[in-house]
Order: sequence, then C-alpha cells, then structure tokens
Amino acid sequence: MFNANFKSLTEQCSTGKSGSFFYYTNDGKFMLKTIRKDEFKLMKTILRTYYDHLTDYNQDSLISRIFGLHKVIFYRKKNKT
Repeated sequence: MFNANFKSLTEQCSTGKSGSFFYYTNDGKFMLKTIRKDEFKLMKTILRTYYDHLTDYNQDSLISRIFGLHKVIFYRKKNKT
C-alpha cells in the first residue's frame, strides 16, 4: 500500500481558464495537476503513444514526463437517521 504524506505538498491554483490545481513536492521535483474529465479521457487515448515515443524513439526529449494518470472518486458517507 502506498503511504503518502499529502500535507507536505504545496498547493497553487491556476490562473488559467481550466481552474486546475497544482501540487508541488517540497524539493520541486514532482508536480500533481488536477484535470477535467474531458482532459482525462484524452490523456487515456494518447498515453500509450506518448509512452512509446519517449521510451523507444526519443529518450532525450524535452517533453515533460508523466508518471501516472489517476482518477480519485470521493464518496460521501451517508448519515444514519
């Protein structure tokens, strides 16, 4: 099980149209970005080609490295009455 300390992340809100949130690690090496559902679907369709391009053809590319695409769903706990 992955045990993360999300309290150590620094949050910044985007000033762009998307309204995405960016979270940075203390050392600045990694970033998390929230994306909309349509962006998530697009990423899922191009992820294999993106990976193949970076690993097979152009390992020295300046294209940003994406280390994961994850979906988090929050469920509300129902109140017992």
